[in-house]
Amino acid sequence: MSTREPIDLGAATQPFGPDEFRRRIHRLREQMSQAAVGCTLVHSPSAIYYFSGYQTVSSNQYACLLIPLDNEPILILWHLEVAGASRTSWMSRFVTYETGEDPTAPTCREAQAWISDRGLLAVELQAAALPPRMYKTIEAAFTPGRIVDAGPLFDAVRRVKSDEELECYRRAAPLTDAAMKATVAAATSGRTDNEAAAAGLQAMIAGGSDYPCLPAIVSAGEQSAVAHSTFANVRLKSGDGIVVELGACVRRYSAPLMRTVCVGPASAVVREMHAAAAEVLDCVLAELRPGVAAEDIAKAAWRRMPTYPDLVFHGVFGYAVGAGFPPGWADGTVRIRLTNPQPIEVGMVLHIPIAFRRPPIAGVAVSETVIVTGRGVEILGNTPRRLLMGGEAL
Repeated sequence: MSTREPIDLGAATQPFGPDEFRRRIHRLREQMSQAAVGCTLVHSPSAIYYFSGYQTVSSNQYACLLIPLDNEPILILWHLEVAGASRTSWMSRFVTYETGEDPTAPTCREAQAWISDRGLLAVELQAAALPPRMYKTIEAAFTPGRIVDAGPLFDAVRRVKSDEELECYRRAAPLTDAAMKATVAAATSGRTDNEAAAAGLQAMIAGGSDYPCLPAIVSAGEQSAVAHSTFANVRLKSGDGIVVELGACVRRYSAPLMRTVCVGPASAVVREMHAAAAEVLDCVLAELRPGVAAEDIAKAAWRRMPTYPDLVFHGVFGYAVGAGFPPGWADGTVRIRLTNPQPIEVGMVLHIPIAFRRPPIAGVAVSETVIVTGRGVEILGNTPRRLLMGGEAL
């Protein structure tokens, strides 16, 4: 373990200025103070990025952003990542560990220096980036009862997006539209779902998108009825329906979009299912406004749901999109579903994914990503919501 200062690499590539990050830290410390937390450990890549700007494609390596209540944050990371952290983050101090060294030792040592005898330690209890073995090591270093979940603290800070964040979504949405346009144009009989996906990704990345949080979802034919499936070298043929989900990314903020594409004339089943999905989407968009409880929007949407006995639906009519890394762009701060009384707020950014699947018959999907405003929603992107025809020029 060693303490390091940032490396001077010339022009920084921080996604936002220091003032934006300091505002985020300040809001977190307000939550920490109210909860009697003396120090917070941040482990998930999206949350580390949110508070520090640090990012890496090697997110399987342990990293921890330590945020004391009344001192400068410290980034604990693998020594190989110092140059990247110097380039992307606004941190002024790093603590590094060597290959093969247990990184929980410096984490515990630094945390113990910043919590008082009665202060609590907040840890992300649902972070996949903190393996159970490492969490148990951290837990054992502190008095029982001293650790609390940092998740609610983060949610309170992240659920309403700043103007800087909203600008990222607005820049990402046209790139998603371009990717959808290219995917639709390439989805013709005789070509493969891989070719359609490649066309969309090429348009997205060439247009200026960061690498996406999810792969291009292009599920054709019977595969369209399989949730979370994607291209598999399927040869497209007339009559196939294709579920497409794409999300361009700017500064790690994505603007997801789902559409249904038909190769040749759509079947009666696909037309009927798509009309039902579009009706539910319209209902959610009409109900979505500040002050309305998420569960009330879900109740209204359920009243519009079709009654197919074989329908597969996830039960979520919208979820918050935030700074993200593979494998997802959701930030978990709000979900529009039954039994969630959380009120909708101005400045939330939500993806409204209405996807109906009837395996092995067919699947359809239609969605929008929206910003909640004082009057309702601002819909990002402009791809038509109708059934799209493979090969058409949008």
